[in-house]
Amino acid sequence: GWSLRWSCPVGRGGRRVDENQTPVADSFVAVTSVVANTLMARRFLENWILWIAVNVTAIVIYFRKDIFFVSMEYMVFLAIAVAGHFTWQSERKKQLEQAPSTINRLHD
Repeated sequence: GWSLRWSCPVGRGGRRVDENQTPVADSFVAVTSVVANTLMARRFLENWILWIAVNVTAIVIYFRKDIFFVSMEYMVFLAIAVAGHFTWQSERKKQLEQAPSTINRLHD
């Protein structure tokens, strides 16, 4: 929610916009990247969902601007984000499965 609220004001700050520019989408990528990076530093699983949204948006932006190499780069980033999400999710499940046994040992 926070990144969406800041994307529109940041994106509308420009003076002139032609049909090839996408200021709101570009600012969504920028603002959401900062939020996702902050969540990643704090080890929140949800950061990967934001990275996936950033990468999908960037793929569309650069594809529509005919900048195909950068669009392909974001496709690689998308694959990394999806893999990161599933890896972190499985690690979290392992930690949750081990947590009750650790708690029981502390009380013995």
